[in-house]
This record gives sequence, C-alpha cells and structure tokens, in this order.
Amino acid sequence: MTRFPITVWAVAALAAAAAASAGAAAQRQHEATTRRRYPAPGRTLDADGVALHALAEGRGPAVVIECGLGGSQLEWEEVADGLSGRATVVRYDRPGFGWSPGACCDRRPTATAARLRALLRALDVPPPYVLVGHSFGGLHVRAFAAAEPSAVAGMVLVDPAHERMREALTPTTKFAERVVRHGAAVAATLAPLGLGAPLGQLRAALTRTELTEPLTPAALRAVELSAAVSYSRVASVQAFADEVAALPRSCDQLATLAGTSEAPSWPLIVLTAGTAPPVMRALHAELASAAPRGRLVAADGASHMVHLTAPGSIVEAVVDILEEIA
Repeated sequence: MTRFPITVWAVAALAAAAAASAGAAAQRQHEATTRRRYPAPGRTLDADGVALHALAEGRGPAVVIECGLGGSQLEWEEVADGLSGRATVVRYDRPGFGWSPGACCDRRPTATAARLRALLRALDVPPPYVLVGHSFGGLHVRAFAAAEPSAVAGMVLVDPAHERMREALTPTTKFAERVVRHGAAVAATLAPLGLGAPLGQLRAALTRTELTEPLTPAALRAVELSAAVSYSRVASVQAFADEVAALPRSCDQLATLAGTSEAPSWPLIVLTAGTAPPVMRALHAELASAAPRGRLVAADGASHMVHLTAPGSIVEAVVDILEEIA
C-alpha cells in the first residue's frame, strides 16, 4: 500500500528536478546568446571592489546619471544624446543591471555613492559634477553630495524618491509594497530555473503600462533592449529584489544624512512628473525650497519614467544648470 505513493512522489521529484535542470540550461543559453548579440558598449571597471559597466560620452563639464530602482543606463540614451554635444555624460549600471556583473553588496545610498565616486576616479572624469538622479537614484546622488559636497556643481532630481515618502503609505500601498517585496524575492529564487527571460518580458510590459504617453521609437527600443540585456538576467532579477528589500533602510539612512547635512550651495532643480501624487509633489517642493538655489519644475504630462516619456525636460533642466554654473 505504501509503494505506490512513494513511487509517485519519486517520479514527481525526478520530473521537477529535470524541469529545473532544463530551465537552468535554457536560462544560461539565453544569457550567453544575449551577450553575443549585444556586446557591452562601454567599459567594465573596478569601483570600490565591485565591477561596474560605464559609458562616458561627449566633451565638457561632467554630467553623471544615476538611474532609478532596477534601472540601467540603457533607458537614458535620448537624454545622453541631448547633452553629449555640450557635456561629458557619464552613464553606468549598478551591480547586476545592464552589463554590470551581479554582486552581493550594500544597496543603500552611502555605499552606492561610494562606488560611484570610485567609478568616476577609474574613468578619470574629474569633478565637479552635475548629478542627475531619477527616483531611487535621487537618494544616491544626495548621499554623494553629502559625502563630498565640494565635488558637486549642481543637481537635477528627476521625480525623486524622498526619505519620508514611506510615512505617507496608506494600508493599501503598504500592502502593495509588501507584495512587490515578496514577489521580487520569489522571482529572484525562480529566475535561475529558467524564468529570467519571461520575467524580463513581464517587467518590460509593466514598464510600458506605467507610461502615460505613447513611446517614441527610441524609447520603445530602450525598453525592449532593457528587457533583453538587463531585465531578463538572473543577476538583474536578484539585484532588483535586493534594491527593493533595501528601500526602507535606504530611506532611513538618507533621513539621517539629511538631518546632519548643510543646505546645498549649488543650483538644484527638482523635476516632478505630471502624474506624481500630491504627497510626492509636496515632498519635491520641500526639497527645492530647502536649497537656496533650488527650483521646482513640473514635467507636465510625463509619467514617473520621465527619461522615457519626456527626456527633453531633463535635457533642458541640465542645460539650465550648466548655463548657471558656466
């Protein structure tokens, strides 16, 4: 009576193991094919013990772009093209994203800023810098400025995250945050078993639905390339889960830094998306008003992914900063 269920469970276990092995092999093959089809356009350099892929294009004052949560420099092509005629534009991929290898590392703002400073030294791009930080990247560039204010010439915060934004979470948004955090952790576990590629396509689809305006051909190419090169990699899925998990601690860390740092003396533009909720608009206004040379600018009609839906507004803000510091 006991042999049949034991046999059934043994067959099921063998089938599951075979499926997992086949899925893992398919994922490895997918990533190898992608690397051959899309070779890295920049250089991979050591930055504080972590390998980071970066691009430095153009000539002139240094403009450094820090992507949002889970993002990569792939999505910033239009902004870089708009600025490369008058600045040295530095784009890079945080560990695990784009062409950067995965790494087990601290994902909070101060550690990320330290790696960025090391990367800029490795690229031989001297300060001062105009820092551009989108969303979660806004915390990173503010941590950079807190650690080395003399290296900053100006800053553009693009629909930035704020250290107090989680205080305004409603029960519904708190539940949604938990779902995203746990879902990302499950995805990171399953990605090596062959689900990296479909998860990448799912994330690309979710990115497209988040946008409020039809994508330009260049922006659509950026999303599709991100899905192939970055989103579908096991390292990227795991890095995304790590960044999501670190978000509460990242906000706490930035709150401490903000409480001990002086108001910036350099020009600051806070670019708030047209679709930003009222609580974020208020926090953005607070950021701008706290800086003597701060300004709040609305990117009307743009979604949170301003760099994809309204890249010209970012270019215009950075050019304003460059002209002010010239």
